Amino acid sequence: MARPLALLFSFLFCTLASISVAAAQTGMLQGTVRDPQDRVVAGARVTVATGTTIVTTVTTRGNGQFGPIALPNGDYEVSVTAPSLLAPAKSVNVSGAVDMAIKLNLSAVGTT
Repeated sequence: MARPLALLFSFLFCTLASISVAAAQTGMLQGTVRDPQDRVVAGARVTVATGTTIVTTVTTRGNGQFGPIALPNGDYEVSVTAPSLLAPAKSVNVSGAVDMAIKLNLSAVGTT
């Protein structure tokens, strides 16, 4: 009886250790999109890319928030578009199991 029990505990330990390692290799990205008057922007398109590869594109909710988006650890470029508004891409490093809030302030098109 002791041997099967020891095997079961060994299996559970290895399984939990694998889950913990996998979780440590993924981070979360979330944020709020605001316009120049600091109002939230619903329906803005948020694109997350690495190099020239688009990883995902999401749309902000009514409260201007996007995410959380689970991503492998690494460096990403986050860009936002909305009607009559634009924002420069922001570089973000996603690492570990940390939630990162990113506030992207949009600038009115045609202004500097």
